[in-house]
Amino acid sequence: MPQPLSSRTPVTGYSLGNSYDQPLTRPEFAPLAMAIISGWALVETQVGGAFVKMVGESVTPAVEIFLALQGAGQQAALQAAAKTCLDEQGLELFEALLALHASSAKERNRVAHWIWGTSPALPNDALAADPRDFLVFSADLVKYQLAGEAARQERWKRQFAPVDHSFRTRGRAPTLEERAGWPSPDDVTQPTIPEIPPDRILVYTTTDFHQIRARIDRLGNHFLSFSNLLGRRTLLAQPTLDGELLRQLSTEPDVAEVLARRRERRRNNPQSPPPQPEQPTPPSQG
Repeated sequence: MPQPLSSRTPVTGYSLGNSYDQPLTRPEFAPLAMAIISGWALVETQVGGAFVKMVGESVTPAVEIFLALQGAGQQAALQAAAKTCLDEQGLELFEALLALHASSAKERNRVAHWIWGTSPALPNDALAADPRDFLVFSADLVKYQLAGEAARQERWKRQFAPVDHSFRTRGRAPTLEERAGWPSPDDVTQPTIPEIPPDRILVYTTTDFHQIRARIDRLGNHFLSFSNLLGRRTLLAQPTLDGELLRQLSTEPDVAEVLARRRERRRNNPQSPPPQPEQPTPPSQG
């Protein structure tokens, strides 16, 4: 799992998104990133396949609508379709799969849409920052440059400002009070150089990329299995999903963990509505 840069030994030098050759400095990450992105395309295909089987005879207009939706809209369409054709067990399993989908979507979107960089202090790792944080940093950098120019002009004015030299005609040195009234260039406050907070920059290893890819591959297999369950129900004209196959999918470690967590939440809050899957962050926002 990627760790924030702040958790590592203090890193004083790094670059983020300042050139288009960043992937070339960590070539071992490139094929893994491609595997994650292409694997996610397969996951989305399997999710769409499950949707097609849930809507049944209305498949053509439903698919057109589904493809026109993005992010939260597709999630809502999937949940609406599931509620119309699944029993309680099937719906519970499908919502657990959607929760896993939202989690993996977040990981994939970071790989595909975040700003990447490197640090000489971490020669085997890659750095990543949310584009939103990078945009805030860019705005702070403009303010820093403007403040720096204002400070430079103020120092110049103080350096050459007229000073009361009347004490010379009085045949004595200036008093401390008189000196205190003179403008000093050294008193001008220098602006602070902005930076993205280190706890907002993530450090990725190749192991992290391998694990993300493995989770995405597993998720694709889960949705394929669920789609096959739906197809088997239709083919055999069964009223519910095959109980044994449903149990097998429900006992997959990652699926079972989500199911257990959601059931525990329901036991602790029996009056609360069923937990909804977390909505994945839109790709344009990381």
